Amino acid sequence: MNFKKLNHRTSLLVFSLLISNLLFGQGWHSKIVFADAGHSHGEEISGGGSEYPIVTVMRAQTPESSNIVIEASGQVLSSQESDVFPLRDGIVQELYVNVGDSVKAGQVIGYLYPSVDQTILNADLSLAQAQREAAQKRLDLLKDIQEVERIQLESSLGFARENLSLSNQTTDELLAQINTQISVSEEALISDQEQYAAEVERLDVQIRNARQQLSQKQVSLVNGISDLVFSVEAMMYVQPGIITGQRSYDPNLRRFEVYNFNREEFATLQNELTEFYRDFSEFQEFALSEQVEDVQVLQDWLDRTLEIAKQARVLSNGAYVLAGNEAEISALRDDFASAVDHPIDLFGEVIDDMTQISEAQAEQIVLTAQLDQQQVALQGQIDVLTQEQVLTAVNQEVALSEKNSQVANIENQLEILEKGFENQRIDAGLNIEVGEAQEKSIRQKIGAGRSIIAPFSGVISRRYVNEGASVGFGQPIFHLVNDSEKFIRFFVNESDFAFISKGQSFDFSSTASDLIRSTATIQRIAPSLDQDTRTVLVEASLDDMSNEKILSNMTVRLQIPIIPKENVSVVPSSAVSSDDDGFFIWFTDNDLIVKKIPVELHFTYGDVAYVEADLDELWIITKSPVPLAEGLEIDTTL
Repeated sequence: MNFKKLNHRTSLLVFSLLISNLLFGQGWHSKIVFADAGHSHGEEISGGGSEYPIVTVMRAQTPESSNIVIEASGQVLSSQESDVFPLRDGIVQELYVNVGDSVKAGQVIGYLYPSVDQTILNADLSLAQAQREAAQKRLDLLKDIQEVERIQLESSLGFARENLSLSNQTTDELLAQINTQISVSEEALISDQEQYAAEVERLDVQIRNARQQLSQKQVSLVNGISDLVFSVEAMMYVQPGIITGQRSYDPNLRRFEVYNFNREEFATLQNELTEFYRDFSEFQEFALSEQVEDVQVLQDWLDRTLEIAKQARVLSNGAYVLAGNEAEISALRDDFASAVDHPIDLFGEVIDDMTQISEAQAEQIVLTAQLDQQQVALQGQIDVLTQEQVLTAVNQEVALSEKNSQVANIENQLEILEKGFENQRIDAGLNIEVGEAQEKSIRQKIGAGRSIIAPFSGVISRRYVNEGASVGFGQPIFHLVNDSEKFIRFFVNESDFAFISKGQSFDFSSTASDLIRSTATIQRIAPSLDQDTRTVLVEASLDDMSNEKILSNMTVRLQIPIIPKENVSVVPSSAVSSDDDGFFIWFTDNDLIVKKIPVELHFTYGDVAYVEADLDELWIITKSPVPLAEGLEIDTTL
C-alpha cells in the first residue's frame, strides 16, 4: 500500500464517521473511499472531483448496540375489578368504607333500606299512629258518655220512684207508645244483624285469601330452604345427589378443582347437612300438603337452615381457592348468596300473612262482640217494652206494683248499660293494643335494611353515592379493585409479532410522566389475529407489584427490545445482496480489495438486517455507484 492511500484513509475516516451519523444514526462506523474501475493505482486526481466512483463503507454492529425496539402503548389493569351494586332498590343508610380502604370478600361495606317501601312504611306508620290515637280518644269519650248516661238513668230512676203513685196516662196511649218502640227496636235489631253479617263475610273472604297466600308462600319458603341445601351441596360437590342420597358419596366428587377445603370442617358440614336433609324431608312432605299454623315451627327450620348456610360460608371463605377459577367461584358464591336471601325474604312475607290473618280474626271477634252487645241492648229494650206493655195492661189497681216494676226495669237498664259500656271499653282497649302492635311491626320493618357486600377482596377505588342517596338495582355504590396482581394489556402490529415471545421482559413508563418507570414480562399472547386492525393482543405481568406509582387503568408507553439469537450482527439492509447461492455482503479490508462473504439472513426490521457471519474488522460496502465484483481494487489517491 502506498503512502498516498494511507493519508487518504486517515483523512476520510473522520469525514465518513460524520456522514454515517447523519445517514444511519449514532452507533454506526462508516467511511468513504474511492473505487478503481480498472484504472492504474498511480493516477493523480486533482481538484475537488474524481473520475472514480465513491463507495460508502461501514462497520457491523452488535444487536445490543443497535438499540432497535418495538414501541407500543398499553394500559395497566387489575386482575379483578368491578363495581359493587345493591341487591335491590333502596336508600343508602350507612357506608362503612371509603376510597382507599381495603376490604375482604363477603365483608359488609354498606347498609340500605328500600326507598319505595320506606315511603309506604312511613305512611303506614303515620296511619297506625293516627288509628291508635283515635282509639284512645274514643275510649276517653266513651268514659264521659258513660258517666252522662249513667247520671241520666239514675235521674230517671229517681223520678220514677217519686212518681210511683202517678198513673194519669191511659192504658191505650201507653200501649201504642210501647208498640212503636218495640217495632223500632226490632227493625234496628234486624238492620244491625244484616250489617254485621256483611262485615263478617268480608273478613271471611279476606282471611281465606290470606290463608291461600300463606299456603303458597309457605310452599315457596319450604322450597327455598330446599334450594339452599342444594346450593350448599353445589359448593361442596361437582355433582348433585350426595346429600339427598340419590348418589353414593364419593370423595372424588368433592369440589377440589375450585376449592381446597379443610377436611375436618368439610366432613362436619357434610354430616350436619345430611342429617338436616333427612329431618327436613319429613317436614317438607307435611308442609307441602298441610298449612303450618305455628310460625315458631317455620322459624326453627329457618334458623337451622341459616346455621347450615353459616357453616357453609365459613367453610367456603376459609378454603384455599385454586388458581384460574375466579369466575366459577364468583358464580357459586352468587348462587349461594341468592339462595340464603330468598328464604329469609319469604319468611318475612309468611309473618306478614299470618299477621294479616290474626288482625282479620281479631276484627271478627270485635265485630261479633259489638253485634252481641247491640243485640243484647236492643233485646233488652224489647224485653223492657214488653214488660211495660204487660204492666200497662194491668189494672189500675195494681198501679203501685207497675211503678215498682218500672223502677226495677230502670235499675236493670243501668246494669245492662254498665255491661254494654264494659264491652265497649274492652273493644276500644283491643283497638289500642292492635294499633300498638301494628306500630311495632312497622317500626321493625322500617329499621330492617339491606346489606351491601364486597364480592371479592381488594381496595375501594371510588365511591359513587353518599349516605341518604336513593339508588337503583343497577346503580353502583362503590368501585372495587383487587390490585394484588396487576398486568399490562397492549397490542402489537402483525409485522412486529415475530419479535415477541412469552417470558420476554421490557421497560415501560407512564405516558403522563417519564419519571414513573418499571419493567414487565410477557405472560399471555392471543392465539388469533384481529382481522380489522391486524394486531395481536398481548398481556404482561408487572415485575414489581409493590410499586405504588403504577396505578390501575394507567396508560403506559412500552419499549420491547428485539433480541435475536447469539452471534448475530446488525447491518443496513441495503448492504445485503443475494444470488443463486444465497445471501452475501460486499466488503473490503486493509488491502482495499472488494470481496464478498456469504451470510445467513435471520430477518430484517425497518432499514436494518440481522445476519450471522464473522464480520469483525470488515468494512462493509453499503453503497456504490458502479456494480461491484470480487477482486475490484479501491483507489484512494487524491
